[in-house]
Amino acid sequence: MQGNFGNGHVPDTLEALRVLCVLAVKFPSLKTLSLSSLEEVLLIALLSYGEHLMIRSFRRLLVAGISLTLVFMLVGGGQSQEKDKPAKPTKINREELEKAFAERLSGAVLVGNFSVIGKEKPASPERYELKKVSKVQGEFWQFEARIKYGQTDVTLPLVLKVVWADDTPMITLTDATLPGLGAGFSTRVLFDNDRYAGTWQHGKIGGHMWGTIEKTVAEKEAPKNEKTAPSK
Repeated sequence: MQGNFGNGHVPDTLEALRVLCVLAVKFPSLKTLSLSSLEEVLLIALLSYGEHLMIRSFRRLLVAGISLTLVFMLVGGGQSQEKDKPAKPTKINREELEKAFAERLSGAVLVGNFSVIGKEKPASPERYELKKVSKVQGEFWQFEARIKYGQTDVTLPLVLKVVWADDTPMITLTDATLPGLGAGFSTRVLFDNDRYAGTWQHGKIGGHMWGTIEKTVAEKEAPKNEKTAPSK
């Protein structure tokens, strides 16, 4: 290889590099090719421009091909690395998420079912009517709710902890005492668009709960009534 360079073949290699630069400008997409695809392009380029490169032997063809490969890797390597970098995560606006959460649940009804682990029977219906949901302080929120399941039907304000998994809110309650319901209540319930799902525990009995989030008739008609109200 060293002998070829010594015999005056360096200009041929430099000419090959010049042709490569022309190809790189005309065809930017070549910089992102894999090494195997790049070899095919190089072969085609060398065959097409062989006469102009004045390469008269396979050995000199190999020298030019290696030179082209190295330059392609140097020119395209930076762009490939930039392309492979993972996209920056979108910054989450917690204040906007909390506002949307409060608006979504205020005046809504959670309609679904709950199951009891260890009991072979169909899931039972449950219903949670939420009058108003608002943030109190830190991670704690107040839920003005009417709770209906089985023989239970109570209305009471609940102060519950809400944590966030990225942009998904989740109610978390651990071994708490709820007025009118008793002690030893635990639950994990997450909300995703118009659905809710989670687990519940009361003493030694527990299971799953799931359902949909629906707006009450009054809430759905409120905007309509406001638009049609006569002006004073």
